[in-house]
Amino acid sequence: MTTISTSVQQSLPRVSYIKAMDVWAFSCLFFVCASLLEIALVNFMDKRRNEQLVKKKKSLDSAHGTEGTNKDCTNETKTTSSDKIHLVSRVAFPAVFALFNLVYWGWYLSKFSKNFSPRSRLGTLT
Repeated sequence: MTTISTSVQQSLPRVSYIKAMDVWAFSCLFFVCASLLEIALVNFMDKRRNEQLVKKKKSLDSAHGTEGTNKDCTNETKTTSSDKIHLVSRVAFPAVFALFNLVYWGWYLSKFSKNFSPRSRLGTLT
């Protein structure tokens, strides 16, 4: 993403204001960073939940006096908050990104298409 943005920036003239390419590239980078943060949050929440389940199992085993094998405590069927966050993000991120692109490019193209006059196939002979 950064490589593409840099190569396009080099081919464009240097100006003091923000270009449409800058806004679009920043928005794409924002979505990538936000999805990475979401994954980190979900993994942190899952790890914390698993540690709590292991502690709970150990305390129950010691209270009952059974030293059973430490089975995987993560196989519960109830949906956790990290699962909900992940499910919402799997739908929300692509939907919001698509909506952003529709609104951004729709606005951009409608604003600047007035200044664009397409040439005919024969060039300036029309």
